[in-house]
Amino acid sequence: MGGQSPMFFTGVLLAVLISPALAGPWAIICAGKSSNEIRTCDSHGCGQYTAQRNQRLHQGVDVLCSDGSTVYAPFTGMIVGQEKPFKNRNAINNGVRISGRGPTYRGPSAFTHPACGKSPHSRRHNWNEYTEQLAECWRSRIAGLLGFCIKMFYIKPVKYKGSIKKGEKLGTLLPLQKVYPGIQSHVHIENCDLTDPTVYL
Repeated sequence: MGGQSPMFFTGVLLAVLISPALAGPWAIICAGKSSNEIRTCDSHGCGQYTAQRNQRLHQGVDVLCSDGSTVYAPFTGMIVGQEKPFKNRNAINNGVRISGRGPTYRGPSAFTHPACGKSPHSRRHNWNEYTEQLAECWRSRIAGLLGFCIKMFYIKPVKYKGSIKKGEKLGTLLPLQKVYPGIQSHVHIENCDLTDPTVYL
């Protein structure tokens, strides 16, 4: 083959394996929108990453979307399971976790999820909480090595497990106005390792 090195063929193989559907920015999240616009500020708060939220910082971004609108998968990957942002049973307490391989290896940040610093000694009175945090730590580490891993809240998904393609219908936005009247309705998106997802929008 003309004396081409093994590294050359490895590079070609990787280029083939990395599908265009996985590369580049995420798909449009909400039907009827021409871009992924981040919620500004309203009486309930602001939607950008690290916006102040009472005693904490906002750990994701809020992408504008009207109640009842179709929500699309931002990238090709796997729906890993259900995610709920609240402990109560309000009308918007639903969502999913999605993982997908792509050109997004995050290096050391994949190993810095807050749950990774816990020890069983500090959790001896609540072993279930410790094991849950340990599982979260390893999910974050694996996702950091493979690529994207996000949580999307306030949607009624079409399914809780299985493959999904970039731009495919993921679900429907739940009625945020019913729970937070006057809020700018939105999909909440956060990286599993809590880094800033804004760059991918």
